[in-house]
Amino acid sequence: SLLYTIKFETWMEDNSVNCTLVNGSSNDGSILEFSLKEDKGVLHLMGYKVFANEDLIEKIKCCTSYNIESHETSKHPFDFDAIVRESKASPVPHYFVLHDFDRQEYVYKNLAERKVRIIGVTLLLQCCVRDLALSNFTGGKDYCSLFNFSLGRLCICFTNFGSKTELNELSWMVKVMGGVLKRDYDTAIDNIVLIANSAGREKFESASQTGKVCVKRKWLDDLFKMRHDVNLLPQTLYIDDERDYFCPIFYRLKMFSIGFTNVLQQDAADLCDKLGHDMVDEASLKHCTHILVNYVADPEELQREIVGLLERHPKLPGSDIIIVDDRWFWECASTESHLNTKEYTVHLKPDGAPSFASKSPNTSFVGQKRKHSADSLVLNSSLWSKRRSKSILDVEGSVICN
Repeated sequence: SLLYTIKFETWMEDNSVNCTLVNGSSNDGSILEFSLKEDKGVLHLMGYKVFANEDLIEKIKCCTSYNIESHETSKHPFDFDAIVRESKASPVPHYFVLHDFDRQEYVYKNLAERKVRIIGVTLLLQCCVRDLALSNFTGGKDYCSLFNFSLGRLCICFTNFGSKTELNELSWMVKVMGGVLKRDYDTAIDNIVLIANSAGREKFESASQTGKVCVKRKWLDDLFKMRHDVNLLPQTLYIDDERDYFCPIFYRLKMFSIGFTNVLQQDAADLCDKLGHDMVDEASLKHCTHILVNYVADPEELQREIVGLLERHPKLPGSDIIIVDDRWFWECASTESHLNTKEYTVHLKPDGAPSFASKSPNTSFVGQKRKHSADSLVLNSSLWSKRRSKSILDVEGSVICN
């Protein structure tokens, strides 16, 4: 197995790629050129939109030595079995070129079921522009599904997505754009991106605390919408308006407060836009993810408020809602990272007396809560610049070739 490392900055500047051969664990530092013109194979142009694309045909004939076969697939039923049998018996690789990828579309679905090499027009154009052999991207496999190589083997991990159907769809999008799926989130991997459906849980905490890139699903959706762009790269989208894509530290969390003064309640609400959470009232408690208990509230007033809340919501202590003292909220805001809630856990007892975790209070910090209001908590110059310093702009992509 040969591993070629591609530095995207070089790729974009002059349409050339320097590739360093890594054989096993040793790197001999030699520079390789793997040319599309030297690659052998057969291109099956599937459908009128592909084989009637004069610009594509011209580029293929100019840049490659592939044999070309055109297939009109609009007439049903099309005999997929015949061309697949021929491709699998051939000593050279066969590639089935589609104008677009749609998992439910007739041609794509039939080819995918037969496990052949399916590639997009965009990948073929990327190879033509940069004189890169298709075999470098398909990894020598007998079958693959690759529309473009825009993600450049960027490692992608998901968190907080509850629907398997949604996860399968997102995973497919990553694969067809050349990304690598990771089940476990490993901060030791430099070129890893976490896509989060909401804040919370270990993966999100780890990404937040180590300054790794953590983005919303919208980032992947918009990349996929732009899949026909030959020059598309992972950083294309968030350069201009990164707030549309990066996850704030409380992304999509819903919080309810106990024992907050009007001033503290307003401060927490004012931070919603920057930190990504919503402050909800008791009527929306069933949709709540976190309950914040004011650590320095008057004990008697706090006890009365908790007793009343438990009488109206007796199942609250056994629910999935995370109950923490409010130092967690303010310290997360201050440190600009999503901290683990374990040390801030609060247990609500039937008598209304809250049991706080053993974490000793940071009295100097608690006394200055109000200084961390929406007006004074500046995220523009620190949070986003910190993430940019660890951004996708700096990672390298790699192509596995067997």
